[in-house]
Amino acid sequence: MKNTLLQEFIIEKAKNYLEPQRKGTPKGDPIGFSKEKFLCSLYMLYNTPQKEIAQMLKISYGLVRKWNTEKAFKDTILIHCFEFADYLFKYLRDKTNSDLQQHKILMQKSLDEIVNYVRPHWDFNEFRDYKNYSPQLDYTLLSSFQRWAKETKNDISFASTLYSVMGAFRHFGEIKKPEEEKRNDKNLPNMFEKYMLQKVIDILLKKTITKNDIKEAVSALSILRQTKE
Repeated sequence: MKNTLLQEFIIEKAKNYLEPQRKGTPKGDPIGFSKEKFLCSLYMLYNTPQKEIAQMLKISYGLVRKWNTEKAFKDTILIHCFEFADYLFKYLRDKTNSDLQQHKILMQKSLDEIVNYVRPHWDFNEFRDYKNYSPQLDYTLLSSFQRWAKETKNDISFASTLYSVMGAFRHFGEIKKPEEEKRNDKNLPNMFEKYMLQKVIDILLKKTITKNDIKEAVSALSILRQTKE
C-alpha cells in the first residue's frame, strides 16, 4: 500500500538529513543530532510509545526518555510539526491546482462528455494514519487549518479541499462532531453551492453566451448534481 503523507514526510526528512561531524568542532560545543536522534524526533510526530520507538531504532529506552527531557529535542519536534503543516498545505494546494487543470482539460471536450463526466473519487487514504498523529501535531494542524480557512476564504476551490480533508481527519480519527460543529460544517458546502449557482446565473445573464459559457454552466450544474447523489 502507498505510504501516507506523514510517512512520506518522515522518509524525505530522514533521507535529506546530514549527520554532523565532531571533526572541526571545539570540544564541549554541541554538534547537532545523530541520525538516530533525528529519526527519533521525527517518529515523535506519531503517538507511538517511547519503548516502541527505541525498539525501532535499536537503541535503549532510557536514551529515548533522556532525549525527551531535552529542550533542543522538544524544540525540534515542534519544528517538525510546523514543517509538516507547510508540507500538507503545499500538498493540498497542488491537489487543488491539479483539479483546476483537469477542469480546463474537461472544457476542451464535447458537451455530452462534460454532462456525463464523473469526478474522480478521492479516498483520502494518504491520511489513514491520522488517528495515530501525536497530540502536538494534531493541535498544530488544527490551528493551521483555522488560519488557512481564514486566509483563503474567498478561494472556493481550495476551501472545498480544506473542508474535505478536515472531514477525512474526523473520519479516520473516529471523532464525533458536536451539534454546533455539525451546523457550522454546512457553511462551506452552502458557500460552494451558492458559488456554483451564481456562476451559472452570471452566464445566463450575459448578452452573448458562447459555447464555452454553456460548457462551464453545464459543468457547474453537473458537479452540483453529483454532490446530491
